[in-house]
Amino acid sequence: MTTQRGALPTLTEVIDIAADALPSAAAPTPLPPEALPLESNPTLPQDTAAALTTQVFEALRPRIDTLLEARLREVLAPQLARLADDTVQHLRVELASALQELVGQAVDEVLARRRKP
Repeated sequence: MTTQRGALPTLTEVIDIAADALPSAAAPTPLPPEALPLESNPTLPQDTAAALTTQVFEALRPRIDTLLEARLREVLAPQLARLADDTVQHLRVELASALQELVGQAVDEVLARRRKP
């Protein structure tokens, strides 16, 4: 089943389109040899390669820093939260022990004062 020219087909219709009726895409122009990737031109001088490496690294540094910071936050956040929870638990036990000792000393002092006439 085919549709009339200009009408939109439905999902169940089969449309016959001739290959020459399709719009032709412009063919890309080939790149000149100097624009080819570095792998195809292995004769770069050492100083040029180092300068290019530095330039690329400096251009990528903000993205690398952002990615590294996000990844570190993602990895460290659960560990830091667990460490904080462990520290709070430990301090809670230490504080309870110190308070119990302090209250015990205060009770002993009050009892000692009551015994003295």
